Amino acid sequence: MRYAGELADYRRILVRATNWIGDAIMSLPALRAIRERYPEAHIAVLARPWVADLYAGETAASEVIPYEGRGIGAAWRVAEKLRARRFDAAILLQNAFDAALIAWLARIPSRIGYRRDGRGLLLTTAVRVPKPGELPRHERFYYLEMLRRAGLVDSLPTDAPIRLAKGDAARRRGEELYSSLGIQLPVLAVSPGAAFGTAKRWLPERFAEAAAALAGQAGATVVVFGSAAERELCGRVAADAAARGAAARNLAGRTTLTDYIALAAAAKLYLTNDSGAMHIASALGVPTVTVFGATDHTTTGPTGSLARIVREPVECSPCLLRECPIDHRCMTRVTAGRVVREGRELMGMDTRRKILDAAAARTLVEAGPTRLVSGYFDPLTAAHADRLAEIARAEPGRKLVVLVQPWEDALLDAVSRAELVAALRTVEAVVAGEEAQRLAGMVPEAAILHEERADEERRRQLVAHIRSRHEA
Repeated sequence: MRYAGELADYRRILVRATNWIGDAIMSLPALRAIRERYPEAHIAVLARPWVADLYAGETAASEVIPYEGRGIGAAWRVAEKLRARRFDAAILLQNAFDAALIAWLARIPSRIGYRRDGRGLLLTTAVRVPKPGELPRHERFYYLEMLRRAGLVDSLPTDAPIRLAKGDAARRRGEELYSSLGIQLPVLAVSPGAAFGTAKRWLPERFAEAAAALAGQAGATVVVFGSAAERELCGRVAADAAARGAAARNLAGRTTLTDYIALAAAAKLYLTNDSGAMHIASALGVPTVTVFGATDHTTTGPTGSLARIVREPVECSPCLLRECPIDHRCMTRVTAGRVVREGRELMGMDTRRKILDAAAARTLVEAGPTRLVSGYFDPLTAAHADRLAEIARAEPGRKLVVLVQPWEDALLDAVSRAELVAALRTVEAVVAGEEAQRLAGMVPEAAILHEERADEERRRQLVAHIRSRHEA
């Protein structure tokens, strides 16, 4: 991503988070772009309590400020607290009038956001809302475009998958939580609910049928998640799966957001509707199968190679309605078999356990003979696979640990590159981004085989080849 040249030197930035889990996930790239543009700034995220825990592991956020209560009284109280904090700028990812009002009441000098919901006069930088067709379809670009139009960045990033930070640590904690609950791993997670009406919900009996079939193949326990209001629905899915021979538990309404994130991270596979659960599971890199019907998978769908969409392309979909006025054909025509086929394929592609943080990788290195290979792997090509296989053959008995390094010219983010490298059979483990840099500082330099210059040349040759083919 490129950044605009002359900008205000903000030191204390308030970011107003969106109010719903899915929107919060889709706006994470924008939050990280703000952090990359202002690496030394104190960035506070103002968030509603039900999404606040989502930012707990995010290195882009210096702190999270909960915004509780409703109405003008609550807005006034939080504005008073913010006024004392003396923020230089407020960047409003949320669209509501309330977000701009609070920033104005807090006397924050620079107030940046989309000009909508009647709040334009409260903003110092009122950004024009994009017209249909002006942006890539996925909703994450809506938030990023606001930063671009405000002059905070010059260009949008590549179409990289959205990932939550510290997913590996969340997975390990989730495994501990499952153990404490007496739930046997592996886990096949299911979220049969969805907010804002029933139109987005696939049939609960088909969730149970698909979950039981996949759990039987994987030797997994079916665990059903949902809100407290969805406990009866989730109980029906768990009971139906159990009747079909699967071990099943219903945890609907029994987890905090922090615990849910950990439990979701430890799942082997996730089956869901278009929901906040879908966004969290996908952002954790969990293999996720989502049934779409009333909503548009191209605008709010999950991202990355471990996400699959199952939908029936009927003439009325996506209708974006909360309740189906006819026969719910977009969902009733999706069979359990289709979901099972996608789930089975995804379970075979799951390489998350090969992606380690620096501490875990160091333990692996100290446990026995290893060879560390450092490079960019952007994009991963057959030449990379051949080179890693050559290194492995030259040192039989050594486990290959690959360090995927940050690179400002990369087409893909480090985590996306790590996921692709982890799929190679010759690779034992992968460490990505800042964790790769951290591991490099923990081991002797002589233990690392550096491929960065060779990777730069591979990339140069690839670009030259593409250009020659284009010009031919």
